[in-house]
Amino acid sequence: MSEDTKEEQEYKFFKVLADDKLAEGEGKEVRAGLKKVAIFKYEGEVHAIQNFCPHAGGPLGLGEFSNGVVRCPRHHWGFDVKTGACRTNPRYSTRRYPTRVEDGYILVGVPDDGKLV
Repeated sequence: MSEDTKEEQEYKFFKVLADDKLAEGEGKEVRAGLKKVAIFKYEGEVHAIQNFCPHAGGPLGLGEFSNGVVRCPRHHWGFDVKTGACRTNPRYSTRRYPTRVEDGYILVGVPDDGKLV
């Protein structure tokens, strides 16, 4: 089974934003199904992580984003958008979600558990 096939079975993909509406070095809050996620464009690729900071609950999609790291707007903890790792405290991390761009739109995959949340 290819990775693409495996990914298709585990995630449901949602169109979240036109690709040209997310500039390089920018982050946004979006909805994938019923789930809020934060998306970022960094080094030409789109990355998606959970939208809430696991430490303080701040909306990561609204945080300051620079050099691949988003900072929680509440306590300024930094999270690597490529890996989800917390740069401030390695015991924390954020969930990552697969992304792809098709026909000019960004799609984000969320677990296909039938709940869409």
